[in-house]
Amino acid sequence: MRPDNRTPVPPKPFLIRHGRLTSSFLAPMVVATGISMIAFAGPAAAVQPPSGGDNHCVRTTDGRHPKSCHDGRPGPQGPPGPQGPKGDKGDKGDTGEQGPKGDKGDTGEQGPPGPCVEIDALSIGANEEFAIAVKNGLTFGGHRTNNVVTPTYTWQPLSTLRGYPTDGACAGSVNARGSVLSFKVVTPGGVAYETRCGITGPTLTCLGPWVALQAPLP
Repeated sequence: MRPDNRTPVPPKPFLIRHGRLTSSFLAPMVVATGISMIAFAGPAAAVQPPSGGDNHCVRTTDGRHPKSCHDGRPGPQGPPGPQGPKGDKGDKGDTGEQGPKGDKGDTGEQGPPGPCVEIDALSIGANEEFAIAVKNGLTFGGHRTNNVVTPTYTWQPLSTLRGYPTDGACAGSVNARGSVLSFKVVTPGGVAYETRCGITGPTLTCLGPWVALQAPLP
């Protein structure tokens, strides 16, 4: 059928059913409205530009994730952080140069007397020898014959005789006058004492006592 021979169809009136537009009219409106909504609505989290001023703050419109607002200047310094762990021990450094010699120190106090050890000997005739020995404050008289067969002394104590100095002896000497031996000692304090012994062959006969001499030594 040719188009010019068609019977024109009158437009349908708007139909309202139960207070609503029919689908024949609503569909084109929905399409047109949807296009308009797409064109003007935009995303929910659209960026809202600043209202003015130098504060360049930018916030989202959803109210949940505001962006940082600043004016371009550095913020305040934060508090110091906690102290870090102790580092490893470093390598031993080089030995430094020797320092200058120090000043001479003060003279110390005099120490106690050291141990006293002394010996003295006297020969009588061709074969007899007498001696005195002092050790650890004690005094001994000795005798031996001058030969290579018996070189050892025979000792007898002299510090057990009466009057022996209580502070002991530190040195001694022996002298002879005829058949009498004179033994002398000096104490650590400088006081001299003497005792005498008789000689009967190789035998000493010592009866004591020890007697302090007239004056102490200086």
